[in-house]
Amino acid sequence: MKSVKILFCIFVLSMAAIVTHLSVGADNTAKITIDSEVFSFVKPPVVVNDTVLAPAGELADRLGLSSKWDGASRQVHIFDNKGMDLYFTIDTTIYRKNRMIASVSEAPIIINEIAYVPAADVAKAFGYKAFYDKATLTLAIRDPKKVTETSTQTTTASSVATTVSTTATQATTTVQHSLNNSLIPGVGKSIFDKVYKDLGIAAGSYSIGSAESNMRLNTLNINKITKNWELLAKTDEEKKFVSACTALYKKLASNIVTEDKWYNKNSSTKGVREKMVRFKERTIEKVYTFTACASIDDINKLSNALGAIKH
Repeated sequence: MKSVKILFCIFVLSMAAIVTHLSVGADNTAKITIDSEVFSFVKPPVVVNDTVLAPAGELADRLGLSSKWDGASRQVHIFDNKGMDLYFTIDTTIYRKNRMIASVSEAPIIINEIAYVPAADVAKAFGYKAFYDKATLTLAIRDPKKVTETSTQTTTASSVATTVSTTATQATTTVQHSLNNSLIPGVGKSIFDKVYKDLGIAAGSYSIGSAESNMRLNTLNINKITKNWELLAKTDEEKKFVSACTALYKKLASNIVTEDKWYNKNSSTKGVREKMVRFKERTIEKVYTFTACASIDDINKLSNALGAIKH
């Protein structure tokens, strides 16, 4: 019996060592966006079992938080100036949130002498929304209270003209887009954010069992909303963007309506409502990953992913 216990302990320790010394490679490197902006980390985030782990210090800094490392206890302390404290211990899924004990799906680890923590759990603990897109290995973090601010950049048309154009008209256009661009080349942030807001409202306003009465999911209203998008599109790139997003919106609405009809037919069956609650959650989570789209192809992939979500 003693030998069995010893072997088991050796196995546990060896597994911990494997995880702790996980290497960063192209196949497991993740991307993190915060309020639609992609952040470059000195030490790149990684994906472990569908969980994005990020360097604790860099993540805290990106979120406006503070962090400390205690080598003796192998513990990371992440905190703000409002009294919220998180304590993560390396190789342990249990962590402390102020005086409460909670758990995460993936334990913090050490990679190249840097402590990595589950990014989504940290973000959510401090009031952010966080959604992971497995297809693109992207964690989208949003601050629900943050209001998009107008850029204060004061680059003049003449200075831009000397580098990108020889005409005043081209220079002015370049300045306007450089002050207000999105992750998608040639697409302004204002139209990007408008589309994202409308998609978020459509998914978030859905109430289980009443999709057909939801104006945001009504074909006539969708046509009006997407027509407004078309009026905002000023460039060929933005027109292509609107076209792809219109198809995405229609697929989103169609899938919700279809699944809702199934629910209404089977609502009296045990477990059906729970399935629909999860369907709604997964749909909203997927819509949130819109902020990580960096190309029209990404939008098309997201559209297909939304259409594939079933109860």
